[in-house]
Amino acid sequence: MMSMTAIAPEAWIAGGALFVVLLEALRPFVKDRVLAWAIPASTLVALGLAAMTASFWRGSSQGVFFDGTLVVDPLSRLLVVAVSVVALLVVIYSVGDLERHDLGHGEYYALLLTATLGILAIVTGADVLVLFLGIELLSLSLYAMVSIDRERAIAAEAAMKYFFLGAIASGILLYGLSLLYGLSGTLSLVTLPRMILGLGGGDHLLFFFATTFVIVALAFKFGAAPFHMWVPDVYEGSPTPITLLVATIPELGAIALFVRLLVVGLHPLMSQWAPLVLGVAILSLLIGNLAALAQSNFKRLLAYSAIAHVGFILLGIATGTIEGEIAAIYYTVIYVSMTLLAFGLLLALRARGRDVESLDDLAGLSQVHPWWSLLMLFAMFSLAGVPPFIGFWAKLAILRALLGNGEAWVAVLAVVMAVVGAFYYLRVVKIMYFDRIANEKSVPAPWGVPEIVLSVNGCALFVLGLMPDALWQLCAWAVHH
Repeated sequence: MMSMTAIAPEAWIAGGALFVVLLEALRPFVKDRVLAWAIPASTLVALGLAAMTASFWRGSSQGVFFDGTLVVDPLSRLLVVAVSVVALLVVIYSVGDLERHDLGHGEYYALLLTATLGILAIVTGADVLVLFLGIELLSLSLYAMVSIDRERAIAAEAAMKYFFLGAIASGILLYGLSLLYGLSGTLSLVTLPRMILGLGGGDHLLFFFATTFVIVALAFKFGAAPFHMWVPDVYEGSPTPITLLVATIPELGAIALFVRLLVVGLHPLMSQWAPLVLGVAILSLLIGNLAALAQSNFKRLLAYSAIAHVGFILLGIATGTIEGEIAAIYYTVIYVSMTLLAFGLLLALRARGRDVESLDDLAGLSQVHPWWSLLMLFAMFSLAGVPPFIGFWAKLAILRALLGNGEAWVAVLAVVMAVVGAFYYLRVVKIMYFDRIANEKSVPAPWGVPEIVLSVNGCALFVLGLMPDALWQLCAWAVHH
C-alpha cells in the first residue's frame, strides 16, 4: 500500500494524460467549445491532485520502493510539488493564447503531462535506468511540442536541431551509464557509491571516462555551454507557450538529476566530476552573458540568459558541499519563478495586441500598459540580482557557497558576470520606460484568472525578497533530511 502511495503523483499525471487523449479522440462527436474547457480543466485537475498528494506525504510513507528504483524523501517531495505547481501555472498562463492561435488541442496538454511525468521520474528515481527513462520521456515530449505549430518553418527547424542534438546527447549519456554499470555491477544509486569505493573508483581511468560522458550528456540535455547551441533556436522558434514550458519545468528536472546522479550516486568520484562541472559552469557564465549583450530578439536574449543562470546553478553543484547543493536548489526554484513571470508577461501582452519579438517592441510599454511594464521590471530586476528582489538572494547564496569552499576567484568571476548580465536586463527596463512611441493605442482585454495569478507571481518576487530565509529553510530541510 505504501508503494502505491509513493507513486500517487505519477499516477495522477499519467491518468490525466490518458484522459486528455481520450477527450481529444472524441472531438468528432463533441462540440469544440466543450473540449476547449474540458481538456485544460482535466490537465489542471491532474496537476493539482499530484501536487496535493505529494504535499500530504507523511514521514511513514518515505523510503525506497519498488526494489530500490523509486525514492520518496523530502527532496523529492519538495520538487514534485514544485514541478506540479509550475506545470499548473504554465497551463493557466498559456490556455488563452493557445486557443487564440488554434494550438489548444489535446496533444499539447497530453505532451505537457507526459513531459511532467518524465520529470517526476527524474525527481523520484533511485535507479540509473529510471533516470534515463525519465530524461527520454521528457525529451521526446519536448521535441514534439517545439514543432506543434506546423505553419511555422522556424519551429520545424528548431525542433529538428533539438531532436538531432538531443539524440546525440542520449547516446553519449547511455554510453556513460553503461560504463558505470559495467564497472560497478549495479544500477541502484543507493549501492553505487559503495561499489565505486570498493573498486577504488577515484583512481580508475574508466570511471573518469564514464563520468565525463555523463556530464557532457547532461550539459547537452539542459543547455549548458559549450553544448548550448540548440537553446537560442528553440526559444526563438517555438511558440511562446512552448518556450514558457521549455524554459521552466525542465530546469527543476535538471537540478534533481545533478543531485541524484552526481552528488548522491557518484559522490566518491567528486574529485573527478567537480572540476568538469566547474568548467561547464564558468563557460556557461561567460558565453551566456556575453552573447546576450549582442541580442536584439527578446526570446533569444532570455535564452542566453538561461544559459548564464544554468552556470550559476552548476557553480553550487561544483562546490561539492551541502551548502552548495542547497544554494543550487534554492537558485533553481527562484529562477523558474522569475522565468515564469517573464514569459507569462509576453503571453499577457500578446492578448493585448502587443506581440513582443525584438527588444524594440517593448518601447513605450510603460505608456500603454503601466502595470505589465512594472511586473516586467520586477522580472528583469530579479533576474539581474538587484536587491531587494529574491533573485539577489539566489546569487548571494551561490557566492556564499563558493567563498565557504575557498573558491574566491570563482566568486569574483561570478560577480563580474552578474554585473555584465545586469546591463542587458536594465537595457530592457530602459527601453520600456524611456523609449517613447507616439499615438500608440492599447487593445483592451478583460482580466481573468491568468492575469491575477501573473500579478501574484510578480509581486511574490518582491515579497519573497523581503523574507528570503523562508524558502532557504525549506530547501535546507529538503537536503538535510
